[in-house]
Parts: sequence; structure tokens; C-alpha cells
Amino acid sequence: MSRLVPARSVFRGRTCLTWAACLWWGGRCRTRYAQGCGALVPWLRPPELASDIASSVDVAIHALQWFESNHWVPDAVVLLQPTSPFRNAESIQRAMTMLGSGNRDAVVAVTPVRGHPAWGLVDVGGRILRVGLTERQLEEPSAGRPLLEPNGSLYLIRRDALLDRRSFIADGDIPMVVESPVEALDIDTSWDWFIAESVVRANLVSQPDRKFRLRSAERHG
Repeated sequence: MSRLVPARSVFRGRTCLTWAACLWWGGRCRTRYAQGCGALVPWLRPPELASDIASSVDVAIHALQWFESNHWVPDAVVLLQPTSPFRNAESIQRAMTMLGSGNRDAVVAVTPVRGHPAWGLVDVGGRILRVGLTERQLEEPSAGRPLLEPNGSLYLIRRDALLDRRSFIADGDIPMVVESPVEALDIDTSWDWFIAESVVRANLVSQPDRKFRLRSAERHG
């Protein structure tokens, strides 16, 4: 979770951890809370992976190794961050289909960027300096190609690729474009939180059940 958005922050009676089902926690207080929501919490990560500087990749690999030693070897790993609470099940299924139908290593949820670096400007002593493309470059077809950025809602990667490259995103991965600004919302600032509250107040998303159970590990254990 972002330090700016506590895991138990609430909008419409539901926390980030309830809106986004999460399986693995970095502290006993958060663990007890997750268990109270009905989440499967089989173990705690070590202190060095529960810090503000721990990377998602290291956290995921540690989780993968623990899981494989106690259950089975999965084909792929999906990262669903609680700060993207409005992703839907259809997008997760779509990502799985995209990964399964090709020979590439990963699927990354992306969103079109508003604006384009081709039109970039900087202020130099009170004067505009264009730092983007030239007039001639702007006329080329590729200049109008939409620019994309990861929105953080979903990273799906093959197990072997994660262990080999130690990154959730790389050149050649499959972009899964998320057009809905609601689903693509990544809560990282107080303004993002205000937008999320507004989304819920406007009933633009369905609210999750307060209790949920994730039993796949129990079925295969």
C-alpha cells in the first residue's frame, strides 16, 4: 500500500483491502485486519520486505517461493495492487486470455496518456522552449500513435519470466488497454482519494461484499 493511502482507509464503508482482494501482508496488525475481511493470510513476509523501500518484484518472488514450497508451482503470477480498487473480474479474465493465446511473457494493464511528449514545452527564463518533435516529425504517422502508461491495476506474468527478468514490465509485453478511467484509477494522492470517493458516491461501481473467501490454495493444498 502507498504510505499516503493507509490500507484501512474507508470510503462507503469499505476499505482498500476489501475493495481489492489481497492475499499477503507485511505486519500483524494488517494481517488481523485482512483476516477479519475474510482474506486468506497464510504467512507474514519478513521485515526487510515489509518496508517502504521493498520492491513489488522482491515481494512477489518471496511469495511465489513460499507458495511453491507449500502448495504447487503456478504457471503465472498476477499482481493486483490495493491502490487500484476498481478493477473488475472481466479484466483479469481478459488478461489471462491474452497471455494464454500468445507466446509472450506478460500482460500489463495500460491507459492512454493525456497529451503527448511531441507537444512538450519548458519554461526557460520566461520563454517557451519546445522540446518535443519537429514540425516535420509531427507530420509522420507514428507521431500520432497513442502514448500509453501502466495504470497499476494489473500485471500478469509467466512464472519463469518473473524469476528470470525480475521485473513486471519489459519491452515486448502485451499491453491491455483499460479505457475506463474508473477502473484505471490508481490511488496515490489525496486528490486520487477524493476521486475514488466521488466514484463510489455516484454509484459508478458495485460495492464488494464485506466478507470474501479465496480458496484456491486450500483446494490444491
